[in-house]
Amino acid sequence: MPAESTKIIKKSVRVSNIAPDLYILSGTGQLSARHVQDRDMEFFRKIFGISPKPGRPREITDDEFDEIIHSTKPVVVDFYSLTCPPCQVMGGLLNELGPAYAGRIDFFKVNVDKNPRSAARFQIQSVPTVLVFHRARIVDSIVGLLPLIPLRNKFDQLARRVSA
Repeated sequence: MPAESTKIIKKSVRVSNIAPDLYILSGTGQLSARHVQDRDMEFFRKIFGISPKPGRPREITDDEFDEIIHSTKPVVVDFYSLTCPPCQVMGGLLNELGPAYAGRIDFFKVNVDKNPRSAARFQIQSVPTVLVFHRARIVDSIVGLLPLIPLRNKFDQLARRVSA
């Protein structure tokens, strides 16, 4: 184990054996995560009664994909990879914007490393890629990172077009 990790362990308390890489930092009460998966975080959300904000992107798999995009509401799907820094930024932007469109636009995310069928089906060759679906048809796409304001403008247009 690297010396850096040893320092963290000495100053922290392991939360559980289910997520062995999750620690509470001594004296702060804050959680620190290393290689924590979404399923592990879901476990802690249930224990602590934390529910995600409505409108925030929800992780989906290849098996759920077809059902999701056939919605009557517009569906935004963020194709990302955990090893891609711009993907993390785009994910943060969608986390911030999603709640403003709750009930009008549904937001989802697909990890291309874990769900290669969906990525191959839509020929995703670069991440982040955001596809916007309406009634199972692609109505818009964004390849790469887009700043907050233009991203918000795209979603405002989408919400207006669908409600009209």
